[in-house]
Parts: sequence; structure tokens; C-alpha cells
Amino acid sequence: MIRRRVLLALSATVLGAACAEMRGGTPALYTEGSGVRTVRTVAYDTIWSYGGVRDTILGAPTRLVAAPDNALYVLDPMLQQVVRLSPAGDLDWRWGSKGEGPGELGNVRAFDVTPDGGVVLADSGNCRLVFLSPEGVLKREDTIICTDFSLVEGVAALSAGDVVLDTNRPADPWILVSEGEQEDSVKVPWSGFTTMHFLQRYGNVAASENDKWVFAFEAGNGWFTFEADTPLEMFPYVEHTEFPEIIVNRRDNRTSWRLAARPAYSAYDMDVWKDTMYVLPGGHTAHRFRVLDMYDVGSGRYVHSQTLPDVADSFAVTGDRVFVLDNRGLYPQITSFRRKGSER
Repeated sequence: MIRRRVLLALSATVLGAACAEMRGGTPALYTEGSGVRTVRTVAYDTIWSYGGVRDTILGAPTRLVAAPDNALYVLDPMLQQVVRLSPAGDLDWRWGSKGEGPGELGNVRAFDVTPDGGVVLADSGNCRLVFLSPEGVLKREDTIICTDFSLVEGVAALSAGDVVLDTNRPADPWILVSEGEQEDSVKVPWSGFTTMHFLQRYGNVAASENDKWVFAFEAGNGWFTFEADTPLEMFPYVEHTEFPEIIVNRRDNRTSWRLAARPAYSAYDMDVWKDTMYVLPGGHTAHRFRVLDMYDVGSGRYVHSQTLPDVADSFAVTGDRVFVLDNRGLYPQITSFRRKGSER
């Protein structure tokens, strides 16, 4: 997603000492992939397209989330708004603007669909979770302590009503929020997290069935499953990619970090529908950004990959629909496709 590409390209600077340059990596979660990618061709019908040169609603959308009724929610951090498009591709409503008051958002970078078909937005700037109904009506706002809340990069709304927040906190990256109250931090399932640089740790979270959820490294070599606040298992991707190498520069009482090279994205974007995880790979494959790798969340088994109708910057799946966001042109374009028949 554009949000991640910008963040991963930036350098971070703090006070430091000495004058030197060092390279640092991180332990590998896995040293090889889980098998060979098998790509199946899928035929699609175009249901609708939204955006383009005549659109005056979308600014710089970064993430799509599908509703159970085939409507689509679109997050637009530049305008600090969420947009709902109907199953027919019409604008149902848009909500949000930059600010601190009711109906305003401070720094929303992540959201998810709730069990009732509405959405929950993680407003890091105002230290709160914002819950909207499917009709775009504000239901409630839950305040979270800012020192613990930090920047939220991902949200997974569980079936029981709890919410998992994926933050940029190095030691305890995930927070479980239950009935508006922050619970204990989720246990970190892999010791390698303690040695990772924040530029390496970016990932995507999504809810599965029965209060299970997934964290998938964006530029790494594996993914994890959880049940509420309990880690379950970890699995490799079908295609192995190394965590990006970090270059540390210390000069003139300052320390800065940057990536040694553009990372190979294992999971440029990710979504879960029922008990199947769909991953949009960058990686080294010739099919990068053009296929979805499919995994069984329960067993971690790689199922196969299916072709997309177009290059995707972000996507969402529900039933037989796939929604694709294309940010390659001057104006963003979102398209809803329906799979025709079975893969071949």
C-alpha cells in the first residue's frame, strides 16, 4: 500500500553519538518458503468502477474493506475520511474530516468492518476508536490512553465485538480492546520481535472466524495466527523473502536509519475471508501485484494462487467478489469484479 511504501522509504533520526555506519539485519523467522507457487487463471466480470478523472470524493485512498453485503468501505487518510460505496458502486456516504471534535479525525491510518456491517476506525491523533453504523451514523467513541495507544497501523474487528490494534510499539505491538476497555497486551509469539527494527516490523492484520486473527509480515518471511489475545501458530509464505536490511548512520550526535534496498514485499496487502487468507505478493515472482496467494488460516497450508484482473495497490475480498484499488494513474480507481465460474 502507498502508506507503507512512503513509511518504509523514509529515514528516522534521533539524538545519538559517534560517527559511523553499520548494517543490521534480524533473525529469520523461516529460511525457505513452504513450496512452489501454483497460479490458477480466473475469469472476472466487471461489476462497477469508481473514481478516475471525474471523481471529486477520493483524495489518496490506501485501504479497502468489504462489507458482508458486498458494499465497500474505503479509507482516505489524506482527507481523514471513510467512504462507503454501495454493492452497485454508488456513493452511500462519506464521514470524517481533519480535527479534534465530533465527526472529526486526527490521524486515521487503519480501520475494519465490524460484525454489524459498520466500521471501526483507529484515530491515533485523538486517541480513540470511532464506531460507525452501516448507515454512516456515529455509534460511539472509545478513548484509549495515548501513551499505550501510539500509532495504529492495523485493525482487526473480531466476531465477539473485541478489537485488535496493531501498533508501532516495539515491545508489545498488539493491543486487545474489549467492551471499550484496553486489555493486556497480546503475547509476542516469536523471540525475533525483540531484535527487530521498526522499519522491519510492518505487517497487516485481519480477522478470521471464531475470534481468530492473523498478523502477516509485509516485508518478511512468515505470518502468525492468534485467538483473541493468545498466539496459536506461525507459518512461512510460499515464496521466501528476507527481512529488509537496515543501515544505521551515526554522525554529529544524531542517529538515522534507512533500508539498504527496496524490500521484496512478501505481503504487500492482505485480507481474510472466512477461514482463507489472501495475500498480494510483491516479492521476486513474475506475478507480483497480479495474483493472490491463498492460505488456510487453520492449518497454515498454502492452497494455491489465483490471478487478479488487474495490477492492485490494495484489495478486499468477500464471497465471489474482489475489489481492487489502482493508484498508478493521476487519479485513484476502484473496481469491483465478480469471479466467473471456477479457476482453471
